Amino acid sequence: MSREEKNDEAVRQVKYFAYFLIIFAVFLVIAIVIPNFIKYDLRRRPHYNSCSNSNVKSAYTAAQAYFIDHPNGAINMDALRANGFQQTEGFIVTAVGNKSNLKITSTHPEGDKIFSVNPSGEIESSFKNE
Repeated sequence: MSREEKNDEAVRQVKYFAYFLIIFAVFLVIAIVIPNFIKYDLRRRPHYNSCSNSNVKSAYTAAQAYFIDHPNGAINMDALRANGFQQTEGFIVTAVGNKSNLKITSTHPEGDKIFSVNPSGEIESSFKNE
């Protein structure tokens, strides 16, 4: 084996080692990033839940304002909006009933809870899978 062939072989071995180091570094970064992303995603859920709770409180306040003007009226989302309720974007809010059997609920597709308020203003939460 000539000197030139030995140099070519050494260069090829260094290249393979460099490729190995690059691949190792990529996998190391992936191993660090994925668990942190999962933790971040789990930390976002309380945000969805607290916003759902806030939506229910705001909708209940708007419903009470509606019932002052329409004591025997039935509530719906249009009536809530007309009385100042601003639904948070991306959240699902429903409102049905009248003053004595009011039911308002709020949730987010990525949240894990559903919040509801009854006619007396008590807010309850339940997990979606219950």
